[in-house]
Amino acid sequence: MKLFDSMKRSPQKSLVKENLGLGAALTTPTGLKFHRGLLNPEQVVDNGEMAVSLLQKAVLEIRKIEGCLQTIEKEVSVKLSEGAQLLSADQKLDTVIQTQLALIRHFVKDAAFRDRNMLNGGLGVQGAGKNTKVITSPDGLPGGSRVQVELQKMASHSVLTGHQRLSSVQIRKETQITLSENGNIVKYRISPNETVSSLIQGLQQKVIENGLDLEIGVNADGYLEVVHNQYGSSFVFSGRSQATSIVSKRPDTLQFCQLGENCAGTINGDAVKSRGQLLLCEHGELEGLAVLWEGEKPGTDELMISRNSIPVSGGSFLPQTNLWISIRAMMPEDLARGVKNHSGFGSLADICVQSQQAAYDSLHLIRVSMAELEECRSVLENRIFQFQEMAMSALMVTGFHDEICQSSQTVSESASLMAKMLEEALAA
Repeated sequence: MKLFDSMKRSPQKSLVKENLGLGAALTTPTGLKFHRGLLNPEQVVDNGEMAVSLLQKAVLEIRKIEGCLQTIEKEVSVKLSEGAQLLSADQKLDTVIQTQLALIRHFVKDAAFRDRNMLNGGLGVQGAGKNTKVITSPDGLPGGSRVQVELQKMASHSVLTGHQRLSSVQIRKETQITLSENGNIVKYRISPNETVSSLIQGLQQKVIENGLDLEIGVNADGYLEVVHNQYGSSFVFSGRSQATSIVSKRPDTLQFCQLGENCAGTINGDAVKSRGQLLLCEHGELEGLAVLWEGEKPGTDELMISRNSIPVSGGSFLPQTNLWISIRAMMPEDLARGVKNHSGFGSLADICVQSQQAAYDSLHLIRVSMAELEECRSVLENRIFQFQEMAMSALMVTGFHDEICQSSQTVSESASLMAKMLEEALAA
């Protein structure tokens, strides 16, 4: 899968050369080889070509996994749209789910480039402490790096609390509850026989069905409480009750949530930016490091960062010393991990349709997994463009060099011919 064949040098030159001088091949921990290409533009092209081939294959395999998830999402959505209550396991639908999950495992297991697996986490960046986990790390950060993390303040969720205690009498005075989050809207009509428990259950099902990342409940004081499942101040939603104050302070008036708070802390003693449970380094030698705090209370933690990513050197054709190829693990067990749900699913691997609630929760985890895959694929596709630009720049330099050499040779041949003609004229 070579993008640069139309501008290639002589076809007898192989993709990986075992040079011993300047620009010798660099053997990475995965066994793949990328030329340093510090002085030779042709080696830079080889680097870019191999990197693009690896990334294109990874993107193709990710699209296959996305296709499996789309199949599951369609089947579960159709079943739920039929309106039938799933009171027990749907064997036919569950077979579809397990078949597609098995296909995903097959794709991950077989997705390899030059005998090296790409999607099982072997080309990823890992790091974890007792309370922390590395999400991303800086380009060029060596494996074995120790990082000290101190969390001073925990993150919290965005919350919308009703303004009237819930009771069956008060609920039946209501006509409709509306919730809106991230462009998705739920309109829940109150039935004549609505109770507190049926309201919570019915509204939660509508929320999951329509893709809102919210949790419906009742707080200790008896008020309706809507909580965003994600942490931090970035997640905004709103609600409205049509005829009463069980959601909005004033009937038929939009009520926004109270925003959650981001965590606060330091990494290696330096203040960092935070977003939700993430601590993000934006300056210094750790710029690009993102750490997720998974502990249940503030404190300190030390984590070790290991790297098995592939460095691709482009010499003077890259703004950085290296670009790194890192690809996260994509087994069902690695997708939608820790997503809050009512069925106790720990990841995509656990989804099933044993009940109506399990079907809604499965649909939610499927959509989260699809979002995770789309984000990863976008990063890899951006890396493809970077390597393409690197290689094209090197090709332009190579082509210009060849033209100069060819022009010099032509001038030299013309000068020799004219000297010979002058010599013959003088001899005559």
